[in-house]
Amino acid sequence: MSNQQNKGAYLTGAKVRPFEVSTHPLPQLKDNEVLIKNEAVALNPVDWKVQRSGYIVNKFPNVLGYDLAGTIIEIGPNQSRNDLKVGDRVLAFTTQLVTQDPRQGAYQQFVAALSIGVSKIPDETSFESASTIGLAISTAVHGLYYSNYLNIPRPSADSKPLGQTILIWGGASSVGSYAIQLASQSGLKVVTTASKKHNEYLTSLGASAVLDYSSPTVVEDLKKLGPYEYAFDAIAEHGTTKKIAEILQPKGAKVAVTLDVSDELPENVKASRVGAAYVLDGGEINNWLFKEYIPNALKNGKLIPNVVQLESGGIEGIQAALDSFADKGVSGKKIVLRPFE
Repeated sequence: MSNQQNKGAYLTGAKVRPFEVSTHPLPQLKDNEVLIKNEAVALNPVDWKVQRSGYIVNKFPNVLGYDLAGTIIEIGPNQSRNDLKVGDRVLAFTTQLVTQDPRQGAYQQFVAALSIGVSKIPDETSFESASTIGLAISTAVHGLYYSNYLNIPRPSADSKPLGQTILIWGGASSVGSYAIQLASQSGLKVVTTASKKHNEYLTSLGASAVLDYSSPTVVEDLKKLGPYEYAFDAIAEHGTTKKIAEILQPKGAKVAVTLDVSDELPENVKASRVGAAYVLDGGEINNWLFKEYIPNALKNGKLIPNVVQLESGGIEGIQAALDSFADKGVSGKKIVLRPFE
């Protein structure tokens, strides 16, 4: 393995396109890391936003990408987890956006991933499907379960209906689809918004009602299905949080949002921005999510990964796929590539 080279798509400067594809030696592992042979990488909106805006990342050259799945080929020193071993099939949500460590970026064939963001996956779950999970489900978990956000009960074997309702705006988004599953498994009634074509899919994930977000009467229609004790804005653009605030009146509620909100909101509506990276804290919820919930829920069929839109080209194809994502968007699916293709 000492002669093995690692092909990656490198960001060589702020706002620089395209990525520079080049090879480097395999990453050297540090404490609490595992080396993963990367079989599938999923794209997220933050990827193209970072590349095009030049924000957050200021160390170059660097490797972006935060969602992958593959096989562990090496265990690093001083592990806090004793359940991971060489040969395990896993998914990983990387911390590259926080550490700016190019070894941890997912846009390469071999990735040094912190073990606190790694989950085992069953043989029945493809690498492509598994790669869609990490960042998006972490975002949903941060908003739903952390005490300074919505703070609802986590799913358990004896979860019962809570007699409460949550409004999830943007159910067909990657974050929204995982939020629907988690919230419904926690015992909440879930009402969500999406395009009409996604109704059947989102109902299968656990939504009790799916309303067309583009309807001119969507605010009034959603009000009729309330009241809502909780709200999660998985879009947080084009005035969606302001619409949610109107729907929550007169009672108000906490709203977890995926982006900063500039709209002025009523005093009884508190919007708090969630962040997936906060789940990689090594705490109780982190351990529950990556060591318990994801492996078990995949195995018993309770966790349904995003629908995969597989693109070709391997590492060399990432830039074209990312540009298409940025310029044309994607609805109800997650773009995935195979790094060794």
